[in-house]
Amino acid sequence: MNELIEQAEALGITVDKRWSEETLREKIANQPPAAPVDDNPKMFPVKLVKNYRPRNDYKVVGEPVAPPYPGVGGEDKLWAGTVVELPPEEAKALIENVAVSMVSRKDEMGRPIREKVSLKRPLAERADAFPA
Repeated sequence: MNELIEQAEALGITVDKRWSEETLREKIANQPPAAPVDDNPKMFPVKLVKNYRPRNDYKVVGEPVAPPYPGVGGEDKLWAGTVVELPPEEAKALIENVAVSMVSRKDEMGRPIREKVSLKRPLAERADAFPA
């Protein structure tokens, strides 16, 4: 019985100690297979519009752009104009970079009003059409 409990817990099943051996075998048999882990996630190419330091794994496509001034290079710092492949979530965040700013203004009575203003400033553009 202990082996079945260990097997069920390894599959992520929360075991109730009151279950019979038959119930435990049934729970293990009906457990859906685990989703396969993608060791090689899809990467999305983007051309950087501004200097950027990637958060996750990345791959430079072609030659990286050199720093504009000597001595300003940093580890993992990429310069504007570099084409890189990034994970889809990070690439999408760069392309659709939307900054929300709070702006204060006064209404016709002179009372302050604070409102959100979206400023769309992309940090990268799609690099599908750029040569590698």
